[in-house]
Amino acid sequence: MDKEDIQLILLALSTVGTFAIVYFNLPNQAILLPSIPPLAQQIGGGIIVSLIAALLLKGGFIIYDRTTNSSNDSELTENRDLVSDIPLAKSFLFLSHEHPRIVIEYLNKVHQEAVNQAVNCEELIELVAKGSSSKSPELTYELRKTLYVGLCQSYLPRMEEFNLIKYDQSRRVVVPNKKVRHVFRHLEVFRDSFADRLDATSNKDISMVFAALRNPKRRYVLHYFRIMKCKEMGLDNLSSQIAAWENDCSTDSLTPSQRRRIYTALSEHQLDELDHIGFVDFKKESKLVEITYRGEVASEYIRLFEGEKHFPLED
Repeated sequence: MDKEDIQLILLALSTVGTFAIVYFNLPNQAILLPSIPPLAQQIGGGIIVSLIAALLLKGGFIIYDRTTNSSNDSELTENRDLVSDIPLAKSFLFLSHEHPRIVIEYLNKVHQEAVNQAVNCEELIELVAKGSSSKSPELTYELRKTLYVGLCQSYLPRMEEFNLIKYDQSRRVVVPNKKVRHVFRHLEVFRDSFADRLDATSNKDISMVFAALRNPKRRYVLHYFRIMKCKEMGLDNLSSQIAAWENDCSTDSLTPSQRRRIYTALSEHQLDELDHIGFVDFKKESKLVEITYRGEVASEYIRLFEGEKHFPLED
């Protein structure tokens, strides 16, 4: 039962209740105008009192809504503050692949349990080998080598570059810091509140969503639909605004080459990617872009951590 149902029930109860109180308690005589029958005056009085009760009830819900919205705004602000120094492009680099997602989640757990606790790379390799399969695969030499190259020579150095961990390659140990929590927070919020709505619960689907959202131009598209509160817009309008955001200027200040560069990028690649994952419907012949329900949900998700104050977005 949602708020609207509760509101209707309470309104009905207040109307019936106040009407009954007036009808059964007012004296059987004219109380306002002698020319009007007492019963009519009682019914009229009941209606008036019911309307007053309804207005008071409505006022209560307005106050409730404002309090709730204020609480939600505080929560969004808290989320933004939590990850303000971790751009989504960097975070989604790791979240768009299953193996580093497993590592991020585990390192966050380690950091929560004990600060400056070291983790051996071999432990991470075994964790990924088990976590990426429904079965427990035999950790052969070839599999170990593949995982070592992917994790220890690629993702872990990138995590250190973004200051998520301290990585001693000579000793092959990793020490996570609090910024790992920031990246994990992106994944945690997605799983808890958005994965089901986006029908992205499998590892493959989660990887596809984060891969699509990693590109700033695609996020600009979703942001612009949310800001404009529209369902459909032309490619010219869309590309001009994104070019302005990328170049940190107004649309009137754009050069023809700046407009053309973004127009080409959107029409030849970025919108196709968003269309493929179901975030927009890109109508190439008419040059119109329509946002879908999944696109609106994805826009709602990235808004938790990124807004206009972060434009131009980091690639």
